[in-house]
Amino acid sequence: MTNTNVKNGIRLFFLAYLIMIYLFISSQEIQFSFLLLNTFLGYLPIEIAFHLKKNQSSGCFWVLTLIWLFFYPNAPYLLTDLFHLTMLRPYDITTGLIKLDIHMWLNYSYLMVSTMSCTLLALVGLSQIADQIKDRLHFTAAYSRYAIIFVLTILASIGVYVGRFLRLHTVYLLTSPKWALKMIGDMWNIKMLAFVVLLTIVQLVIIISLEIYRKTIK
Repeated sequence: MTNTNVKNGIRLFFLAYLIMIYLFISSQEIQFSFLLLNTFLGYLPIEIAFHLKKNQSSGCFWVLTLIWLFFYPNAPYLLTDLFHLTMLRPYDITTGLIKLDIHMWLNYSYLMVSTMSCTLLALVGLSQIADQIKDRLHFTAAYSRYAIIFVLTILASIGVYVGRFLRLHTVYLLTSPKWALKMIGDMWNIKMLAFVVLLTIVQLVIIISLEIYRKTIK
């Protein structure tokens, strides 16, 4: 994904941040205790993407890519955690204005850091994995990379729906495959498809913004 020093820097950041969440959030802020697990799960696709390399064997690459795809939805899933901001009750009932409560803004910061760091870094990984998939499949069309990104974001959005609304985790596919597959088979409806479309658009907008920025600074 990036050079070794940057990768290690990202690893150290998440290690320190997860320790901080454990010490200051999980043990004190019950309503935000989900952040520890969700941030860790959001980091996993970032770490897996670090190990996908152009010079590794095809077998290893495709196995790691499949594992990455299973865990990748955990990153954009954090975007849906932003609804937990409502638990902060930010408005002063007497003035109607947002409160300048440092404790509230700390919790806001924790939630935003988890969401933005996991989502942005995972989307960078997705973009680079799409490049590698394009090369390994020997696609030459100019649009093929974007088609791969589009498909991956759709799959990720479906994964977020499964996790957020069906409350299914990847492990259920191993422990209770028939039940999990039945749940997935029964979930298709207009509201589900609308959610998938909207979350796909959100991901694509972020990816396009990152692409524009990357090309601008070259």
